[in-house]
Amino acid sequence: MSRSVRRLRTLALLICGVLAMTTASAAQADPIGTPDWTAHRWVGFHVPKASLEPAHLSELEDKTGVHAAVINYFQCISAPFSASQADNVSQCGAIPLLTLEMWEPGKGSVQPTYTLEAINNGAFDATLTAYAAEAQAYGKPIWIRPFHEMNGNWYPWCGTVNGNSTAEFVLAWRRVHDIFATARNVKLVWCPNIDSIDAEGRVNTDANAISRYWPGAEYVDYMALDGYNFGEGDGMHWRAFSQLFAAPYAEICALSPTTPLFVAETGCATVGGNKSAWIADMFAVTPRSFPRIGGIGWFNAHKARDWRIDSPAAGLDAFRGGVSGGEWAVAQRIGTWRSPSVLRLRAGQRSARRAQPLSLVVQLEPRGVADRVRVEVRAPGSDRWVAVAPALPRRGGAIWSCRYTPRVTGRYEFRARFAGDAMRAPAVAVTSRWVAR
Repeated sequence: MSRSVRRLRTLALLICGVLAMTTASAAQADPIGTPDWTAHRWVGFHVPKASLEPAHLSELEDKTGVHAAVINYFQCISAPFSASQADNVSQCGAIPLLTLEMWEPGKGSVQPTYTLEAINNGAFDATLTAYAAEAQAYGKPIWIRPFHEMNGNWYPWCGTVNGNSTAEFVLAWRRVHDIFATARNVKLVWCPNIDSIDAEGRVNTDANAISRYWPGAEYVDYMALDGYNFGEGDGMHWRAFSQLFAAPYAEICALSPTTPLFVAETGCATVGGNKSAWIADMFAVTPRSFPRIGGIGWFNAHKARDWRIDSPAAGLDAFRGGVSGGEWAVAQRIGTWRSPSVLRLRAGQRSARRAQPLSLVVQLEPRGVADRVRVEVRAPGSDRWVAVAPALPRRGGAIWSCRYTPRVTGRYEFRARFAGDAMRAPAVAVTSRWVAR
């Protein structure tokens, strides 16, 4: 058998889907939930409007070959908690990272309504209590990032503007923490900027040091950092990833030796240096020089600078290469298998007041110790892929299984996406359709 034939045969066997009807007595609740993709090194994204239209995320995942473990999106406190936006993220198999902003966007850093003093005096207690209750009712895991980049000078909650102080910030953070304490599905993310910039524009002064904003490890679930390479122009200069993060990383690691740490926002400009080399270096130096950084959230938007991964196109190749080897090989790099055949089954029939579930068995060849599988469905009339089982338990060897119960009659599409060692082999792009009738 020739090498090319053997390779095609291997590709064809990457995933095999076997469907069978089960009896009504075997019916169980559908395994819905959000996995903790963050147990190892992970990659996340901010993608504009992804929490509203998940197709934007799917497009980036397809480009990069990376499953987004965490999706960062922004909401103002003036709007109620949106369970639908969080669920859009969760149904993609990612953890929602909700950046909660207490201000009126576009009105600058001086906003008397949103001073830290007002927050500490209870002006927003009722709003925050309702928000926490709604987040708790949502039920699934969600990370909330209030007061981010508090050591800068561009938000009304920053410690040196709007009549604020760093001491008031600590009190405000603890107040918000206590309000959210009963929402056990919520984790709070404390996230300074890499550079501390005060109201006069002074950089990294002792009076505005990151450590002055630390509320104590008992009040923080995750620590994070935001930092960008702005390239050349507007008084900025090209800085490598290590130049950006070395000092703040050391400072926050000293604050707590055990609190999990990640990069919530980062990106690289296109002017002033080689963006592709910058991206490659980011992935290369992080495990060696920043071992406590468990994940990196890329800000994939054109805002202030063009941070998008594929601008220029070579940046996309660098990103793909960065997560394909070394310690980043355990990041959720995904492949998608779709069966070429149309499978017609009798599904959706009611028995004992329940629809009969379909049973799906997935097998990966070649297999790897870090393999994970998730299964997604596109229901009749829908344009969304929804996770049936975001993280399947392995039954033995390289075999996974799950069940899905069709609720309406019509044409269903299913796909299996896998992560881990098996991604060292290319994926097969074919389509499977299941018909419930």
